[in-house]
Order: sequence, then structure tokens, then C-alpha cells
Amino acid sequence: MAKTDLPAGLPGWVRAECIGCSARVTQARDAWVTIVGTRSASWLSVFPTEPQRIGVTDAAAPCGEQVFLLGVAHRRCTHVARERLEAGQVLLPDELPTVSMSEPSDFRYELHLPPTSSSCPFCGATDDLTDEHIWPKWFSRRLREIGATFRSSRNPGKSVQYIDLTVPVCAACNQVWMSVLENDVAELLSPMVCGEPAILSSDNQRVISTWATKTAYLIDAATGPIVPRGYAHSLRDSRRPPRGTVVWLSAFEGPTSAGAAWKRAYRFADHTGWRPDDANGYAITFTAFRVLFQVFGQFSAGDATTNDDRHGLRPALTRIWPAVGDDVSWPPSRAFSNDSVDLLIESIVDGANHADA
Repeated sequence: MAKTDLPAGLPGWVRAECIGCSARVTQARDAWVTIVGTRSASWLSVFPTEPQRIGVTDAAAPCGEQVFLLGVAHRRCTHVARERLEAGQVLLPDELPTVSMSEPSDFRYELHLPPTSSSCPFCGATDDLTDEHIWPKWFSRRLREIGATFRSSRNPGKSVQYIDLTVPVCAACNQVWMSVLENDVAELLSPMVCGEPAILSSDNQRVISTWATKTAYLIDAATGPIVPRGYAHSLRDSRRPPRGTVVWLSAFEGPTSAGAAWKRAYRFADHTGWRPDDANGYAITFTAFRVLFQVFGQFSAGDATTNDDRHGLRPALTRIWPAVGDDVSWPPSRAFSNDSVDLLIESIVDGANHADA
């Protein structure tokens, strides 16, 4: 059986019809959920609703009815899919994979902890780990086209074809959704990294912000990780930056290296003034030749309010996530330099001592 023939939801399926909107779901590109339940839709379950979480229409397992793998839906179509199934508006195949119900095991994967060097930051897998380039190969190829050369980070006297800073990532993540994300973003960023102008739609901003956040998580994993692994899992599942993430875009002018990164950890106080011992926020600033990104995130309990009062930086800095709904013109009227980037890095404060990486 070819992968395209596999029932949607089984490992290896490629694309399928969304139960909610009937449009195509592409496994490697779209944010999607698997739906299981009874044919009558008397009981339905959706996963993942969040990392390692499922949603059910009834806490009690169905009694007397077989549970089947019904298919998949775009994440945004979850509620519509449920309504259509419960209304009997979905024509289900005669043959559906059956699903066995069992009690959950005692296994706990602690999403509040940072990833380890022996596991994939995006799914926790410990087998079949591959080297994922922080600055991707398409980026190195683009710079070679304009005459750039690279030296090995492990052996500075040796010339290499690619920027060889890598992080262990499992093959399933590396070769599926991350590969598609790189292909999608390469079309948008390839001209920009060499300073060519661009107009970015809201969807373009989402794709670039997802890539920038993914890159920030790789930088974090390579420099003593502090970001809880649940956030990287959420990015993998939703294909967009997790809640509490802000992404800014700017331009960077030389002289500069192909890519540079700065990481700062924060301990933000809550409304009572209590400040945790461990970091509960971060800002990762990095360049991709002529493009500069700053990714900010907080992971305190509950929601947080972020005030961006950096008025002096506004001519050079554009927020692209959460998207404001308007097209963004690039490059901005002003750019950061090797000297002024320090102003950007230091512009986010928590009122406590912070750590650089």
C-alpha cells in the first residue's frame, strides 16, 4: 500500500480530506488533528489538542460501540468537524481502522523541563537522531552564490560547504514538517538575506515567524537550554509560534558574519512582586546575513502582558508575530549594525540580573 493510500491518521499518511472543511490536509505542512470515535459520533476524541493532551466529548469511554479512526481535520476546523460528524454529514468509508481503548500508562514526559542533548527538542524522540543545521543549508547555498566561504566551527582551519552548527533532531521531524517549513521559508527569505526588498503578507509573516521561532529553539538547545520542551512540541503541532511568543523583524548591515546569535534569560516578577529562581522568559536575537530576528517568549503560569515601549527602535523594528493583519514592507527605513544591535538586545528588561549565552 502506498503512503498516499494509508487511512488518514495512521503513521505514514501524506494527505487527506479534512473532515471539517473538505479541503486537503497535507501532513507535513498543515496543523492537523486526528479524530477517532464511534460511527454514530456518540463519542469522539481529538488529539493532540495541546502537547500530550486529547479532547473527548464524554469522559466515559463508549460502551457497546466500536471505536474507529475516523480521519483528520485541520486544527482550525476541529469544532466544525465535530459538528458535521454529530449531524451525520460526513460520508465515512465502509472500512475504517479500529481503535482499542486502554488505560493510560504511568509514563510521564515532563514538558515543563528543557530538552536534553540526547532527545529531539520537538517531539522527545531519543532514536534516529540527525544533525539539524541551525542556519539551514539553503541559507549557506544562497550565500555561496554571492561569494561567501565558511570555516568549520570545530576546526577553524578547515573550509566547509555549510555553516556546521547543528542540534540533534529526530529524522521524523527533520525530514517531514521541518523540511517543508525550510522549503516554504527559503522562497521568502532567500532574496531578503541579500538585502532585496520584499512585501510580506500575513501568511508570509506566520511562516517566517514559525521558522524564526524554530531557529530560536535550536539556538537555545545548543547553548544550555532554558525553554521548556512543551513549547517546541506546541510549535510542531500547531505550525505557528506558541502562545506568549513575540517575533520582530529588522535589517542588519555589515560588516557582519553569515549568522550571529545572542540569548538572554529573564526572571519576570508576577503581580505580587515574586520573582522565580529559574528563568521564566527569554529573548533570542539572531541574524541571517542582512536579516535580523528577535524572538521573545515567556513561560510563566497563566497569561502575561507584554508592553513594547521601545519607541526609539520603532523605525528599525517590525513585529510580525502576533501578526497585525497588514502587509509588511522589508527592509525597514533603518537597520541595526554591529554596534547598535546591543541596544536591541538590552532593550528587554526584567528588573533583575540576567544571563547571556
